[in-house]
Amino acid sequence: MNSVHSLLDNAAILVASTIIYQVSVHYKETRNRSSELFDAFLFGLIGILIMAIPYQAFPGILIDTRSILIGAVTLIFSLRSSLLLTTMLVAYRLYLGGVGMLYGVALIVASFLIALAFKRFKKPTALPIVYLYGLFLHTLMYASLVLLKMVDPSYLQQQLFVPLVLVLPLVTVVVTKLFDIQNSRLEQHRLTQKAEAYHRSIFEQATIGICYFDRYGTITYANPFMAKLFKAKQNHLEGESLRTLNIHREKDLPYGLDFSTVQDRSNSVTLEKQLHRLDGSQFWANISFSAIQFDDEELFMSTIIDISDRKEAEAMMAYLNDHDQLTSCKNRYFFENHLIFFEASEHWPNAFVIVDVNGLKLFNDAFGFEHGNVMIKSVANILLKNTPDNGHTIRYGGSEFLVVLPQHDLFKTLAWIRNIKDQIAEFNMNDVQISVSTGYALMENDHQSIAQLLVKAEERLNREKLSDSTSVMSHTIEIIMNSLYAKNKREMEHSKRVSDLCEKMAIRLRLDSTLIQKLKVAGLMHDIGKIGIPDAILDKPGKLDDDEFILIQKHAESGYKILSAANEFSEIANYILAHHERWDGKGYPKGLKETEIPIYARIISIADAYDAMTSDRAYRKGLSVDAAMSELQKHSGRQFDPYLVKIFTEMLGKDKSNPSEKFS
Repeated sequence: MNSVHSLLDNAAILVASTIIYQVSVHYKETRNRSSELFDAFLFGLIGILIMAIPYQAFPGILIDTRSILIGAVTLIFSLRSSLLLTTMLVAYRLYLGGVGMLYGVALIVASFLIALAFKRFKKPTALPIVYLYGLFLHTLMYASLVLLKMVDPSYLQQQLFVPLVLVLPLVTVVVTKLFDIQNSRLEQHRLTQKAEAYHRSIFEQATIGICYFDRYGTITYANPFMAKLFKAKQNHLEGESLRTLNIHREKDLPYGLDFSTVQDRSNSVTLEKQLHRLDGSQFWANISFSAIQFDDEELFMSTIIDISDRKEAEAMMAYLNDHDQLTSCKNRYFFENHLIFFEASEHWPNAFVIVDVNGLKLFNDAFGFEHGNVMIKSVANILLKNTPDNGHTIRYGGSEFLVVLPQHDLFKTLAWIRNIKDQIAEFNMNDVQISVSTGYALMENDHQSIAQLLVKAEERLNREKLSDSTSVMSHTIEIIMNSLYAKNKREMEHSKRVSDLCEKMAIRLRLDSTLIQKLKVAGLMHDIGKIGIPDAILDKPGKLDDDEFILIQKHAESGYKILSAANEFSEIANYILAHHERWDGKGYPKGLKETEIPIYARIISIADAYDAMTSDRAYRKGLSVDAAMSELQKHSGRQFDPYLVKIFTEMLGKDKSNPSEKFS
């Protein structure tokens, strides 16, 4: 049984050599290194070691446990490692030489190929699979020795059957399992290191603040972003108490929490609050707490996300929901959502005052919406300045404000209204005086609803506007005319001359004094709609382009809108609207013709054209009276009423013969 002892010694060397691999595994774990080339080279050295102490069955025939090593490496490790091992062992066997050299090389290659075939099993390192591999390989080895008759058959049966067919398959299982355990350990170490690196990378690179702290609220570790949040160096936060990060009014509270709320590890607590940085500035944070168990140590973890932008956006949205963007007053949405507050008895008597800006539409039509917006903001500023701290100024409509005055009785309310009107009357906006109308109602008990009170306030407002409307509108139109004259002296002089000509025509036509006065006023106001046209267009020395001409054409409609707002000018407004219509129907804005055009508009048209022709312009000299009269007669029956042209030219001719009468 010398063969059994020899092969067992060789197998023992192989098993012992697994310790070498275990040392290499420890080296890789501590150094965090891994190399297939290193593994294959190590296995090759082990293979050469066991081949160096073989059992010599017959001169040149060497039997050892190299096949076990090749099988274990091929089944467990990568193809690259097993190929390199096989190559090294083949090279070494060629180096040894002898009569059994080719058999030895064939045995090495066969071991590799058979193991490679067994590796195709789902679990090639399972003990039954490994045993079958060892049994198949060594039975094949035994059979090959018998068939090749390289060893005496009786000797082969007596000395090699038991070690090859019975012992070495079991050794294959033991060695493979040892290598597998060590390789699994190394692989688990690699996975653990990878997971640790992954989680550390998340911790270090996370764009949220993460920190660990003990039960006393002392920070034990913080990631870089946490330090960035608090504008501190990372090591400055460690050892810092959470209490110091609270805003000043919560200094004694760790993030405003009692740590007992997170003592139960199943609990996680999240809240939003303000924290202060180490430089004293503050920010809004979303803070999450959870308790964790680390080995035998109990720790708490907190994540902090800066939500200042979101909070700012929420505050802005809340502000926009409740406030009018133009005036910064509260809006109607706010009022309707706070009715319960306004009805509260502790505010009684509660005064509701509606303030309406007079003539806003008129100013919008005349000067444009930007001018009207300035007017609205000016009134709002005065109201806001005079509203008590517990009161509210609400933009209730386009030109209306609702002011809520808590604890204001009738006398205080009327005094407040007088004060507001006085301040608004004193306010001068580009030589334009603003006026307002008001209506009020008082809530003094719970039998009154706000809806009823607002109806009462609206009724008072409407009565005041009705009584003041004529004078207010007339005053507003006077302001508009004065503004036009102030910005363009040429328009003022032109309007006065046209007014004078219209008056003369009315006298010539023997109209009554009322109509003469109306026509005179209409002539004076015929270009009031030009208030909204830029001076650059009105005074342009050259020809107007298409867009500019369209804008000029709109002045008739604008004038109509302005004047029709006041009852006393409503009839005149129709004359202004039609004063650029033509006798042949090619005028604007409606394309009226002949007698469809009001006679007073036809008179204004002739007077307007005559004065335009005889007045000097930047780009030409004015025509003489005779030349202008010729132009009027030339366009008679096309642009102008032929009868009125005849009367007008006769009037001009008579006035030329009487120098005491002047028309310009």
